[in-house]
Amino acid sequence: MDASIAIFEKIRTETSVTIVTDGPNMACGVSNEEVAKVQPDVIRGTNSRLGAGDAFFSYFLSYKELNPSASLKKSLYVANRKTQNYLKAND
Repeated sequence: MDASIAIFEKIRTETSVTIVTDGPNMACGVSNEEVAKVQPDVIRGTNSRLGAGDAFFSYFLSYKELNPSASLKKSLYVANRKTQNYLKAND
């Protein structure tokens, strides 16, 4: 019972972040403080996009971990840029 109370208290006081992607169309983030959207650039070429979402989330999480005070919009933007660069480099 004590553990459950502690977990729910932490959930209420910690910053929550939800990220939703719509493939190449949009990435949207919602936190306690802001709502932000990023629209990816169109990538021309024949390279596979398999794993692009995983790469995006990895870049987002690592940037946010290294820059905890960065805005959600900035974190989404950086993750988008790094994912785009990765896909272009592997075309």
